[in-house]
Amino acid sequence: MEWIHSQTTCIKEFKFYSKLDSAGDMSIFFHYAAWSDETSSSGSIFGDDLDLDVGSLIRSPTADYIVESVLGCGSFGKVVHCKKLATEESVALKIIMEKEFNNDAQKEVETLEMLKNFNLEKYNIVKWYSSFLHEGHYCHEFEKLDMSLYQYQVTQKETLELKEIRPILQQVALSLQLLKSLGIAHTDLKPDNIMLVDHVHQPLRVKVIDFGTAILISERCKGSELQTLWFRSPEILLGATFNEAIDIWSLGCIAAELLMGKALFPSCDEFDMMRHILHVIGKPPNRLLNTGMYTKQYFQHFYANCEKRKPTLWMFKSALYTSSGIPCTLNSLEDLLQGHSELSGEDARADDLDRRSFVDLLVQMLKLDPNDRIRPNQILQHPFITMSHLGGDFNDCQYVKSCLDILSGHLTETSLNQGDFQLSGVVTTP
Repeated sequence: MEWIHSQTTCIKEFKFYSKLDSAGDMSIFFHYAAWSDETSSSGSIFGDDLDLDVGSLIRSPTADYIVESVLGCGSFGKVVHCKKLATEESVALKIIMEKEFNNDAQKEVETLEMLKNFNLEKYNIVKWYSSFLHEGHYCHEFEKLDMSLYQYQVTQKETLELKEIRPILQQVALSLQLLKSLGIAHTDLKPDNIMLVDHVHQPLRVKVIDFGTAILISERCKGSELQTLWFRSPEILLGATFNEAIDIWSLGCIAAELLMGKALFPSCDEFDMMRHILHVIGKPPNRLLNTGMYTKQYFQHFYANCEKRKPTLWMFKSALYTSSGIPCTLNSLEDLLQGHSELSGEDARADDLDRRSFVDLLVQMLKLDPNDRIRPNQILQHPFITMSHLGGDFNDCQYVKSCLDILSGHLTETSLNQGDFQLSGVVTTP
């Protein structure tokens, strides 16, 4: 599984092991980042290379920090909760554990510098305060947030209702619209990288985090291995040309997972991921297959004539599939239309229309051809987000009222005007 080979330094613990019926079900939740209070062999929570522990002092040129706890860890570093001594303010420090990744950390700073020019509160992106070196290790200081969507599903609510998913999609789409306007792809959008600000006092208020692998599309490299496996787009799997649309694909996978409580494509490797996509959505278009650097790892090509100029038929190498692969979650996205509802009357009819609108949006986010995939500003105008499909006769419907109550705290003027962004009086349109 992706989690095993990319997150080898931590052990994940779950409160709901008893809920999982089989090893296959359990693999659905062996996700993409790990959270632990485990210590290294030296007794340090930071590993043998960095002599720090809870209560340790970290100094930057402008502030002193006391380590309070470990919030999470990933492939390249750990995130710790710290208190700033001068102000008693709680912050999150992302510490790059391996010095060899300091160049990558510097690239993240360049991305954060670009984003800092905007009102990040408005665009639902984590606030970055500073970066500095501590004992040769890069440290990024961010605002401290509550918990990730993944942690929320694990510890609070395994599946979300459509009315809860709507404001999350709206907020993240607004984040992606800002990134697209700047020519930036996040490249690692997943439930772990969408944080709840305060799940008690600001329910469903979210922010996008972790720009460690974000890239400028102008500097993209065809064939790059980007995105966590379960959220990896077809064009990245194939090694074809890509753009910011890879983040929309990831958002579609996240949306489905929030509704189902399990991964849409719970694959064990790249080949299995392609198998899942073929089963649920279909085969990528020939445009991608013909130009992908890795297409032949998944497909065998056939020619219509002896000239062998361009393959006219690509066949999936199904013979390479082994029964050890994780069973597909759905047969098609339309399976999501069959959700069970305990509502009745007008509420049931509104719920059915809402589910159909959600599936329509999901289909558009998961278009195999990135050129056909819905864009962030189009997501913000989609009926599922604006709720235009629930007007008219549903004005007195309790289901609609509850949806509006939840959404009203998250909709902004920006989300309804195609997302023009203002910076120092200058308006830029994506």
